[in-house]
Amino acid sequence: MNTAPRYPWTDVWTMVLTRPVPETYQALLEDPHHQPARALRWMFLTSLVLAIITQNAIFNNPAFREQLMLTAAQNGVAATTADINQVLLLVTLCATPFAAFFNVMIYVTLAIFMHWAARVMKPELSRYDLRQLLYVVGAVIAPLTVISAVVLILPAAISVILSLAVLVFQTYIFVQVMRGVYGLSLQQALFAGLVPTLALYGLQWLILGALF
Repeated sequence: MNTAPRYPWTDVWTMVLTRPVPETYQALLEDPHHQPARALRWMFLTSLVLAIITQNAIFNNPAFREQLMLTAAQNGVAATTADINQVLLLVTLCATPFAAFFNVMIYVTLAIFMHWAARVMKPELSRYDLRQLLYVVGAVIAPLTVISAVVLILPAAISVILSLAVLVFQTYIFVQVMRGVYGLSLQQALFAGLVPTLALYGLQWLILGALF
């Protein structure tokens, strides 16, 4: 008889945020449902919510809409508010799934980088270990994405401060995840958790800076 615990998503999300210790992330792997696909679904659905709220905040910004109207006029197009709304709706429908997918890929890449960093200290780590890490990383990122979405609704000054707080908390959790999933020491987990995180976010900022 299988007596392994089965955690519903509500329990998983609550555990990863309220008990950020290595033992929590070890316990998640006892669930027979700890498949990467489950965590990927969580990440994609919550990323959709984040993308919708982000785009809504941008598209409803009066300065942004005014710029769109001005750009249209400069190109000889007499755009009405209804025209702008139709364009933005089309952009939302097309761009939202892509933005959600891109966000998921960022964290999948991060998990792979953390796995590679951990292998520097524990060469015996396998692809199966990576699958376990992907599940736990997804279980962490999904609720944090919901929190990030809520934070975006708040006034700008508060949103910036809380977004930084979420990022710091996320980094701390990743260190504990590396300790719990891979059994690393604190020093090893700091290397495997912090270096890939800082490197990936640094690269992300460089790309966004180059594009915008």
